[in-house]
Amino acid sequence: MNDGAGNMWWWLVLGMWIAWTASWLLSRLQPITVERVVKRVVGTTLYNPEQTSRLAALETEVATIPALRQTIADLQAAAPIVIEKIIDRPVDVIIEKIVEREVDNPAQLARIGALEAQLAALRATVDLPVSVMLDDAAAKAAGFTVRGMDDLEVIEGIGPKIAGLFRAASIATFSELAQTPVTDMQAILDKGGSRFRLAQPDTWAAQAALASRNDWAALRKMHDELPGGTRKKTGVQ
Repeated sequence: MNDGAGNMWWWLVLGMWIAWTASWLLSRLQPITVERVVKRVVGTTLYNPEQTSRLAALETEVATIPALRQTIADLQAAAPIVIEKIIDRPVDVIIEKIVEREVDNPAQLARIGALEAQLAALRATVDLPVSVMLDDAAAKAAGFTVRGMDDLEVIEGIGPKIAGLFRAASIATFSELAQTPVTDMQAILDKGGSRFRLAQPDTWAAQAALASRNDWAALRKMHDELPGGTRKKTGVQ
């Protein structure tokens, strides 16, 4: 009987101790309420280096505003400055160089070529003897290989087919070509067909006049200025 009562008291005390221990542990593990979390976040001051740097820069710029205003006021109040010397050289020297500079005029060059061709054709009708023999030595000295006074292919811009057209039109020698107007040459080319539309006979009479007089050195000089039978046109450099 006594043993049973003693065991019961022992279990009762043990149960009370366990209950107290569990209650104490639960009170320690109780979660933080939302109100306490909010108070901690709101009450905390954060340090942002980027914002601090930008704030310092703005404060520096604002501090310069009074000085800038004073500078503007000084400039507005100051008398205007007249710059007397703009360039190192006098203006009249520059204008003089621009006026005196010579340039080629394409229209004038074209007109000169046409007049020279007409003059050469005129001289051919007046000055040429009835028969002129080929000066082969002079031709070779100027760099030409001429088969005779009817070798029209020597003329810059005339090839075998065009020479054939002229021979068919009874223009077979340098002398005859020199006396042929440019309009007649163009008519022969047009009759020959579209393959000859790029040919330009403006200087052929002048070339033929030089060849008919055996003036091969002058013809060579002329060829240096005649790509494809056309006088070079030089624009403003």
